[in-house]
Amino acid sequence: MFFTMNAGMSVATTILVSQALGANRLDEARENGYHLMGFGVVLSIVFGTLLMLSTFVIPHIYSVSDNAMWTAQSFLRIRHRYLAFML
Repeated sequence: MFFTMNAGMSVATTILVSQALGANRLDEARENGYHLMGFGVVLSIVFGTLLMLSTFVIPHIYSVSDNAMWTAQSFLRIRHRYLAFML
């Protein structure tokens, strides 16, 4: 859920900007690019927060050792910080 969003945003941005560029509507392409960058930042903050909060829930779904639980929580907490840079 958290990481497939990156590919979707990339494809959507490419399509919307390229379509406007192909039609020689440079102002619309620029506007689409800026709007989608802003939308991507907002999505990164929202999904990053959700990922951080999910570190308290997701590892407890599985019956694993305490060490594996700690490792999973640490990985998710580190990983959520990079979500903003992936968009």
